[in-house]
Amino acid sequence: RATLIRRLSLDLLGLPPAPEDVDEFEADPAPDAYERLVDRLLASPHFGEKWAIRWLDLARFADTNGFESDAQRTMWLYRDWVIDAYNRDMPFDQFTVEQLAGDLLPEAADSQRVATGFLRNSPVATEIRTRRFDMLVDRVNTLGATWFGLTFSCAQCHDHKFDPLTQREYYQLYAILNNSIDEVTGFAYIGSRLTAESPLTGQSATTLVLKERRKPNVTYLKVRGSATADGEQVAPGFPGFLNEPRCGDGDRLALACWLTDEDNPLTARVAVNRLWESLFGVGLVRTSEDFGVRGERPSHPLLLDWLAVEFQRT
Repeated sequence: RATLIRRLSLDLLGLPPAPEDVDEFEADPAPDAYERLVDRLLASPHFGEKWAIRWLDLARFADTNGFESDAQRTMWLYRDWVIDAYNRDMPFDQFTVEQLAGDLLPEAADSQRVATGFLRNSPVATEIRTRRFDMLVDRVNTLGATWFGLTFSCAQCHDHKFDPLTQREYYQLYAILNNSIDEVTGFAYIGSRLTAESPLTGQSATTLVLKERRKPNVTYLKVRGSATADGEQVAPGFPGFLNEPRCGDGDRLALACWLTDEDNPLTARVAVNRLWESLFGVGLVRTSEDFGVRGERPSHPLLLDWLAVEFQRT
């Protein structure tokens, strides 16, 4: 039992159990002792702190802009939002919608707007002429890795060599993300900002959030992926190799709806595979960031399917 509580505590909280907790668990004869221990650990504020780490890595979370200048920026309110979302057991579809399009929800709360920091976490390159392009490319690639479990970056320059993603579809996703207000002046990463309180500490700060432009930007396919080489004009849209969209295809809210649709075969599988990998060290799909043709087949496909369906139901 001492080994069991230690493993459980490290997996759920990232911390070893206190000696008195070990003694109490070893001495508890109740048949539901293990279940009550799990519930107590899940209710700990440390649960969200531990499990948010993997997601924050996917989100490129940083309080600096990256690259050579590495200027300061305030993004820790987004970090606290993620921790709080885990601690509140937020459903994954809501977790997705608020990060990709919280500002587009009716009467959006400050917390939902803070959640859009997921997309504002982009590093800011030093090349002035291509900064916005580089940020948007980063967002498309991050979207692909995080929700699709696919390597989108190849399609920036040409049709994907292995997976059924065309360059045109890549820039259709780019077009959806190209309507936000977030510009760079000098080394300052500006755009829409919001002053809000941390759900964890109550501390206030001004952070970066997303806001749509009143007039959509025109988006062009970039020839060979070059920021300065415009090809044909493209409209917002989704890759055609997955489910048909039910909520339109023109903005980030439609994108989030499409990703969380129960007919989408990737989102839930990618998510539960990461959970499995975090607990057991290796995912059911070992290549957790590549569910494409070049990735590995699932070791237990029926188990992955069952977990994905249960994940959607709950």
